[in-house]
Amino acid sequence: MGRNINARMLERIWFFVEQRGAMRTDLIQQHYANTYGDKLKLASMTQTLLSSGLFKRAGWYNRVHDEMIETTLSSNQMGIKDPAYVCVVEAKSLDEVIAGFRDGRRTLRKISKMPSFVRDAVEESL
Repeated sequence: MGRNINARMLERIWFFVEQRGAMRTDLIQQHYANTYGDKLKLASMTQTLLSSGLFKRAGWYNRVHDEMIETTLSSNQMGIKDPAYVCVVEAKSLDEVIAGFRDGRRTLRKISKMPSFVRDAVEESL
């Protein structure tokens, strides 16, 4: 995925998850495919969401047993090897997202890869 496509995808998903609350990544993928016609790979999309700084892990959902495990731990830390588990993510608040840029914990070079609403919010806060 190119930078502009990735930023656009993140922006669309962030607004959707922000409105709905914590969601399973397979449902996010399904919604995105139905709405925008782009079929994204679940594993790469989950990694993109979590590494973007816009989302945080809320837990793991077992699709077979209909169980939710609330945790921020990764699948390796949890010892999950079963493909029946999917990640559950929630959108960070805009304050959480821009706090790292205001406090200098993130490089400003990274801001260029963020969606436009984050760049605008960071510029307003500085």
